[in-house]
Amino acid sequence: MTRYTAFCKIVEYGSFTRAAEALGYTQAAVSQMIRSLENEFSLRLLIRTRSGVRLTREGEQMYPLIRKFAAAYREMADRAGEINGLDSGEIRIGTFSSMSQHLLPGLMSDFSRIYPKINFVLSQGDNTTLPEWINSGIIDFGFVYPEASSGLVNRPIVKDVYLAVLPEGHQYAKMEAVPLALMAKEPLIIVDEGGINTVLRAFSAAGLTAR
Repeated sequence: MTRYTAFCKIVEYGSFTRAAEALGYTQAAVSQMIRSLENEFSLRLLIRTRSGVRLTREGEQMYPLIRKFAAAYREMADRAGEINGLDSGEIRIGTFSSMSQHLLPGLMSDFSRIYPKINFVLSQGDNTTLPEWINSGIIDFGFVYPEASSGLVNRPIVKDVYLAVLPEGHQYAKMEAVPLALMAKEPLIIVDEGGINTVLRAFSAAGLTAR
């Protein structure tokens, strides 16, 4: 079953290295899993390119089936875990970089003290991919901004504060809060959050356009 999970992770990340890190295996081990999977089907599923890893034409046809099979297996494993209680099992969490760095470590540590045999599998995405992964069963739940949670059961857990990072000596650097109207006059570098960007939405709601 691990081979199918590894294959899905490689497609998800577009990288053998990142997939191996997410699964806790060496890159060599993950490569061997994919070779074994390709030998099983007598098909070439993945191609390595300079820009990353992509599906072959055969892989594009097989990926939806393999993903469904892996999801069905996880569902069976989850149901077995429910029957056995919280003595063992796996929680699949979708997250993004700031959440992974600042909030999740403490939450996972507290949870592990109570349920030490539960493992966590983290998948890093954005406001577009995380809702898709929830709906398709790739992850059990995820952290997204409210604008991305339409159609999902959601619970507010934290209010985020946005900070403007400015050069030393900038005219706005000593201001306690910088109005959007002033920020709209400055060239901005904005983190890509997927199809929904909360910063750009804030500018739009104020009738402004970010530069």
